[in-house]
Amino acid sequence: MDYNIFKSPLRHFIKAKINGGAVLLFVAAAAMIIANTPLREAYDAFFAKEVILQFGDINLFHVHGGNMTFMSLINDALMAIFFFSVGLEIKREILVGELSSPRKALLPVVAACGGMLVPILIFSLICPESPASRGAAIPMATDIAFSLGVLSLLGKRIPLSLKIFLTTFAVVDDIGGIIVIGAFYSSNLILEYLLWALGIIFILWIGGKAGINSKLFYIFFGIVVWYLFLNSGIHPTIAGVIVAFTVPARPKLNIYKYVGEIRASLQKLPETADMANNKYMLSNSERAILRHVESASDKVISPLQSMDDNLHPLVNYMVMPLFAFANASISFEHFTLADIEGVTLSVFIALVLGKLLGIFSFTWLAVKSKLLNMPEHMDARSLLGVSMLGGIGFTVSLFIANLSYAGLPDIGPTLLNQAKLGIISGSVFAGLAGYLLLKHFYKNPRSIMQIFKQYNNMKSTNITREEMWAKQHLSIHDIDYAVWERDKSMLHKMARVSRNCTFVVDVYKNKYVYASPHFANLLGYDEDKIATLEKQGDYLESRFHPDDFDQLVDLQIKLGQFIYNLPVEQRNDYCNIYGFRVRNAKQQYVRVTNRLQVLEQGRAGKAWLILGNMSISPDQKNSEQVDCTVLNLRNGELFSPALLSSPTIHLTKRETEILYLIQKGLLSKEIANKLQISIHTVNIHRQNLLHKLEVQNSIEAINKGIELGLLK
Repeated sequence: MDYNIFKSPLRHFIKAKINGGAVLLFVAAAAMIIANTPLREAYDAFFAKEVILQFGDINLFHVHGGNMTFMSLINDALMAIFFFSVGLEIKREILVGELSSPRKALLPVVAACGGMLVPILIFSLICPESPASRGAAIPMATDIAFSLGVLSLLGKRIPLSLKIFLTTFAVVDDIGGIIVIGAFYSSNLILEYLLWALGIIFILWIGGKAGINSKLFYIFFGIVVWYLFLNSGIHPTIAGVIVAFTVPARPKLNIYKYVGEIRASLQKLPETADMANNKYMLSNSERAILRHVESASDKVISPLQSMDDNLHPLVNYMVMPLFAFANASISFEHFTLADIEGVTLSVFIALVLGKLLGIFSFTWLAVKSKLLNMPEHMDARSLLGVSMLGGIGFTVSLFIANLSYAGLPDIGPTLLNQAKLGIISGSVFAGLAGYLLLKHFYKNPRSIMQIFKQYNNMKSTNITREEMWAKQHLSIHDIDYAVWERDKSMLHKMARVSRNCTFVVDVYKNKYVYASPHFANLLGYDEDKIATLEKQGDYLESRFHPDDFDQLVDLQIKLGQFIYNLPVEQRNDYCNIYGFRVRNAKQQYVRVTNRLQVLEQGRAGKAWLILGNMSISPDQKNSEQVDCTVLNLRNGELFSPALLSSPTIHLTKRETEILYLIQKGLLSKEIANKLQISIHTVNIHRQNLLHKLEVQNSIEAINKGIELGLLK
């Protein structure tokens, strides 16, 4: 099964979390302000009001002999929706995301384990006494929305791999939090309710396997499971996660079958001329066709994907803000510095120091031991920054704090207030510190030349183009040839108005897949051979000047590797422009300008289709040198790899002799005597040496001479 059909784009998920984080920040600040004003009484009274939802003799919000309050409605009912959304995200990640394979998942899982265990340990060491110790699990979770929000402030300088790493280990944190909530915050189990709940879950599971795709089916029975969990003694939010895992990920209608049905339906619609006679009203047959199209569109999206997409606005802009508004209030009335020494300090240190040490140390040890590999474009510095951001533990931390202390008599409200202060202050500190660290590490975005120079010094180019493309590890599941058919149609249209020669290389198939007719018009090439290109080099490249070909291939490999190793979101920003000679139909060599850039990427962001655009160069200079320029299409920055070559340094025979004698340790007078020239002449040669080698003294001159091969 190809799960890519229903996979939610990671960028959409990240963007939704970032926007939700901004709303959370606003309402949390509002709650803290209200908690320290005369509005506090009205605020507390509102959330203390009872809530009743009656269905016959059953009050849906009745639990353990009493009615739920607005506060418990938010924490036990609305948060079940939040955890249902978390469950959908976890299932998606397990099926098609960063948790879908051990290779992808293992390092973030290791990071998450460190980020959970070390904070719990630190909290327990600092605050070992009961009942405060009940909150040991408070600092274990990372808030995805706020942490991604901080990363968003740094813009495109942050590589996508860093965001993926943060998102993945935060999801694993959520799994750990769910396990802790289910294991340690459930009590007074009532077996009858639990057995009924398990029976309903079994029905949901069977329904998913049987192909029931109705969202109402899962919503209705999900509410029933929640009610049974609520009264069974197991925390009701766990119901949200369990029900989420029963939602089917398989769409009812295959995407390719869907496309066929849509095409068949659209062919049944009347031609434009016939439709003009019925401008405003559709016929019954036309309406039936459109209803069929709508129905088919619903079937091609799996319930998991559909519910996940639909829940994002509800969770990000209603459930979570309400939770933050109800739970983020901190009263500073009667608050003293002594209060900071208890739960507040424990939570603060566990979040800031525990998360940093846990995530960084576990990840770094796994990488240094060569058990796992660091993600692309990440190093120790970026790992340090993202580990600090892991200390942002807002949402789940507040939730666990409520579970830990809200039910305790007498001391409970005080401990909860202290925990909230520790959570918010620790999260703010971790967010600010993480932001400053990453901003410092990425403060000076390097130019194209700097990036390429560093990359070129590190990487060997002893590789063919085919091997370079193979390292992309493209698979048929990464690409969609329906996209290429669309692009091909566009290129045909462009060819009608353009005089340039356009071609496309398919990296997956390792061959040319398109060449425009202008190769025949502009260069006189055989139209039939241009239309039936199958293998690179069979026709087009055989017409490149043989002296230029090797230079061109070497440059293409260097620049191709450079671009393929950039962060995914930057790869389409670059265009490589080459100037070289090709043979036309008259057997004459003409100089052409060829622009190459990524046309399409696979689903994973790997370069798939390369677009080339060739034209006759206005400068027909007689040169054996292949010109190459890299253009950043986003900001207009240009550079030439030729500028990286060491300039040729010409030393005279006498200057080389003197440099050799300097290396031997001879002084100017000794050199003059040995060469039988004046000391004044020796000093002039020495000054020329320093100038030509661009150094300040004799030691630097010797080192530069060895580097250039002038000395041994």
